Amino acid sequence: MKAGLLRTQFSYQNTVVREKMKEKTKESVSAVVPIMLIVLLLGFTIAPLSPSILVEFIVGAVLVIIRSSMFIFSLCIFNSFESAIASTISSFISLVSLFVSLSII
Repeated sequence: MKAGLLRTQFSYQNTVVREKMKEKTKESVSAVVPIMLIVLLLGFTIAPLSPSILVEFIVGAVLVIIRSSMFIFSLCIFNSFESAIASTISSFISLVSLFVSLSII
């Protein structure tokens, strides 16, 4: 009986976490994509850029989306704990994602 209840609770929590992650990713995409489109439009028309720079820009924009969605998601999760440990872990996740994005570019 308890195992079934635990599975149901875990399944529900897993679904809630996935929904929150989708929501935060949509927020990040809606913040980055308009600026990305403007830069790409200017890069193809007024101020032509080399293909390598455009590829680097697109990769960087994707990494910004991933980094910001991870950061916002971690803040949402750790916000419920409201402790110093939670903010430290959130800052650590943000720093790790920043270093990963900088090392790739």
